[in-house]
Amino acid sequence: MTLNSASVAFRASIEHPTFNIINFAYEELLKMPEFEHFNNIVDDNGQRYSPIYPSSLYQAGAVGLTYLDPMTNPEMVSIVYDDFIKSRSGGMKYFYPIKSIQARVKISTNDIGRTILLRNRFVEIIDREDAAAEEVNAWYAEKYPLANTDTSRRISFHCINAYQTAYMADATNMDDQRNVFSGDIIIKADYHINGSYN
Repeated sequence: MTLNSASVAFRASIEHPTFNIINFAYEELLKMPEFEHFNNIVDDNGQRYSPIYPSSLYQAGAVGLTYLDPMTNPEMVSIVYDDFIKSRSGGMKYFYPIKSIQARVKISTNDIGRTILLRNRFVEIIDREDAAAEEVNAWYAEKYPLANTDTSRRISFHCINAYQTAYMADATNMDDQRNVFSGDIIIKADYHINGSYN
């Protein structure tokens, strides 16, 4: 079976813990009155999309033209992340093979008040330990149904935490040339891969 780049990207998004936690939180934000206008962020074809990108694409300039276009994203909203995955260590690590992920997320808009509110709501949605994990798992199962093996849910979260990691002035310094304000948060999550024992 040959996979095209779209199917590989889709599979990668299904199996990426950080992307799915952030995507869940972003979809929850869109339900709030103060952020529902983010539904108007569109691509070049007028399709709604979420301005969530891994830092590698952002740094390479692969996404800059689309999501920083003031015509399609007037508030210059961006959520850029970088992460690493590791196996849990300790005496119980072989009893239940749990992995851990830590991600740094930069949330930016062109309005300082909006950035603070966005950052705070983002942390409130995610930083709820087991309750957040249960909600992300339910969202994940609905978004990627188990019935189709190509979209099977392989990740099960155990707990999810988030906290602010830098003062806004420090997080914003490198973005001054874009006239945006940024807030950095850390996401930590424990999860296991269904059917995996390593």
